[in-house]
Amino acid sequence: PAAGLLLSGGLLFGTTQHTSGGAGGTIFELGTNGSGFTVIANGSDGAKPQGGLVLFGGALYGTTSDGGVPGAGSVFKVNTNGTGFVTLHTFSAPTNASIPANNSYANNDGALPVGTLAVSGGVLYGTAEIGGTYGVGMIFRLNTDGTGFTNLYNFTNGVDGSYPAAGMALAGNTLYGTASGSQAL
Repeated sequence: PAAGLLLSGGLLFGTTQHTSGGAGGTIFELGTNGSGFTVIANGSDGAKPQGGLVLFGGALYGTTSDGGVPGAGSVFKVNTNGTGFVTLHTFSAPTNASIPANNSYANNDGALPVGTLAVSGGVLYGTAEIGGTYGVGMIFRLNTDGTGFTNLYNFTNGVDGSYPAAGMALAGNTLYGTASGSQAL
């Protein structure tokens, strides 16, 4: 496990980056008394969930930092009983097709989401550690039904930093977060 746990109704929900057989990862539940450990989903699409889970409308939402069709990560939804697993968004592989400063990590929708999502009113907010216009990460929004993916902000590696690797907090209509890198001094 690389992320914290989600507590809901006497159950803890969490993720692991790997399975006993290697890459992939799992989503699990466990009673707060330590009983009932159950893997409710595993690496069927996407791999290496590093962020925690959020709960909205009876479903769990999270990200994988690997996997998906081009291997750049995904956003997923799964019911708390393990049914109804759906990939809501698959991130594009970074390329140098949109070459700002010849950055090979640039793309339109980011890649490698590793932070925990924030959720409010049927909208998910998250970060992608690389990708975006400048290749150093971005902030996105996505509806819980998988529609409406929007790139909200592209980090520039200026005073705004770069490589957002943690989740965000949402207060009212303002998102708060951190960036793990910063411009060279």
